[in-house]
Amino acid sequence: AARVAARSAAHLADARAVLDEVAVADLAGLLHEGAVEIAALQRLSPARQRLAVRAWIRRRGLPLPDTRHLRRVLGELTAARRDAQPCVRWDGVEVRRHRGWLYLLAAAPPSNPPVSMRWNWRPERERERGGGRRPAGERVLGRPRKLAGGGLAAANVPLQLGAGLGSLRLRRDPNGPLDGDRLPDQLELRWRGGGECLQTEADGPRRKLKEVLRVCGVLPWMRERLPLLYAGDALVAVADLAVDAAFQAGPNCSNRWRLEWCDAPLRFGVMESVARGVVGV
Repeated sequence: AARVAARSAAHLADARAVLDEVAVADLAGLLHEGAVEIAALQRLSPARQRLAVRAWIRRRGLPLPDTRHLRRVLGELTAARRDAQPCVRWDGVEVRRHRGWLYLLAAAPPSNPPVSMRWNWRPERERERGGGRRPAGERVLGRPRKLAGGGLAAANVPLQLGAGLGSLRLRRDPNGPLDGDRLPDQLELRWRGGGECLQTEADGPRRKLKEVLRVCGVLPWMRERLPLLYAGDALVAVADLAVDAAFQAGPNCSNRWRLEWCDAPLRFGVMESVARGVVGV
């Protein structure tokens, strides 16, 4: 009996290994930039669809769905209208549909955005040289300090956004789009509140931020999660996507900087990511 049980266990392990290999091979034909193509997924048998979706989630190291949630992913999401944006959630995991693709998110964005925060971004040596504009009467500190609303900022370090949104940092770049001489020592991080506008070209019109994000191909559920940098009441930059013309470096600028969004969540649709970088960055 012990031999029979051991032999059965070995056969089951072999079968499981074969199924895993099939799932990985199927997944390779479905994935593009981390998203699963729905049309290609639906060409598989139902059993292979389930295996492929589990392999996709397992590859990301996220909790696997139970049978009910997996059925919803393969039913509600794949059968939804192309212009619909359904979402299936479990254990802090989300699967969303956008156009013909499924997107896997590590965690659902919180219902309330993080607090606004002031950022002493300029390295100490730059401030000592007097680089950049400083609002009249402003006192800039080189150590972390508590801010109104609970925000905490520190000089010379990346700005942590929290909520799984990564961090921002400004670094010198000979091809950077930002003119460091036009920036104050202290910037402020804010989140979309509606009605924001941006002028991405010096001789162009001011455009609604909603339109800029659509042109950039930002995924709908990420449009409220983009960090906005302000100098006073002036919008400087929209994450690492766009810079307002008032702060763009001219051809003779020698103090160029680039805003980087480190460990940023997935922001662009598969077929729209080619639009990235066309608005003053």
